[in-house]
Amino acid sequence: MRLICSVAIFLSAAFSLTIERVEIFFITDVINVLLVSALSRLFYFSNTLSFLNCLAWLIRLLSFQGFSWFAFAHDVHGHLAYIQYITDKNFLSLPKSDWCWECYHPPLYYILSGIVHKVCSTIFTFNLEYYQLLSLICSLVNIFYTNWIFKLLFSSSGEAKETHKPSKFPLIEQGLKNSDNLQQIMASSLVNFWPLSIMNSIRLNNDVLLYTLCIVSLFYLLKWINNPPRFKHLLLSSIAAILAYWTKGNAVLFMIIIIFAFIIHFKSFYSNKTPQQTNAPHKSRVFLKGNSNYRTKAIK
Repeated sequence: MRLICSVAIFLSAAFSLTIERVEIFFITDVINVLLVSALSRLFYFSNTLSFLNCLAWLIRLLSFQGFSWFAFAHDVHGHLAYIQYITDKNFLSLPKSDWCWECYHPPLYYILSGIVHKVCSTIFTFNLEYYQLLSLICSLVNIFYTNWIFKLLFSSSGEAKETHKPSKFPLIEQGLKNSDNLQQIMASSLVNFWPLSIMNSIRLNNDVLLYTLCIVSLFYLLKWINNPPRFKHLLLSSIAAILAYWTKGNAVLFMIIIIFAFIIHFKSFYSNKTPQQTNAPHKSRVFLKGNSNYRTKAIK
């Protein structure tokens, strides 16, 4: 069901570029936002986060429909030439590093972008804006994984001390208590509504896929830090980091972070492992903050 919903979001976003009548255009956007809402609920997000996800997605969808393919990028023609070379060769050949401005980059982003454009142009009509669609898809992945990261970091993170002072907004306060940690909501909103993250959702640039894969890799790295014996999460984090490196060479820095985290946590977890340490909660917060008080609690 989640896969069907995701494919429907992708196809409805592509279909919206072929619509000329305003009424149908509006209906398509409403359906698209409702699909994102349904996907949020399928991933068990609360009502608050589902609403924020829909709002963040609507802003990105309208930006995708309103801005042209060369918006917010100074080197867009080099990226476009790279993609078009690969699609013209039916994905069987890569250009030489000096063939275009951006041809020295690894090919993953350009191959995926060419595939997305090819599929949409086959189903619908040819449109240069379809080159932006991969960035739009990445932005939706960013929204969901950002929420999961902050949920992992802030869930049960030392509940606030209760006060008997009456609230000016009791319904809102009660809703936040029942749905999510306020810190999680604020952090997710800050990232998902940050102007640059909205601009990146429509840019024709390999940085977009790089950010997405690094976010995914970070999420699974934090999952592994919370539960080191489960190497599945470390494997997923490593795969995402390798794909990020095949997108842009800058990801080698992130791969170094993963290796560094693995060495530290493998050594600390297995050298002095006790039953209390095995179930120590929120190691990800300890790793990120480096707070000695947290470390003392984890060791105890």
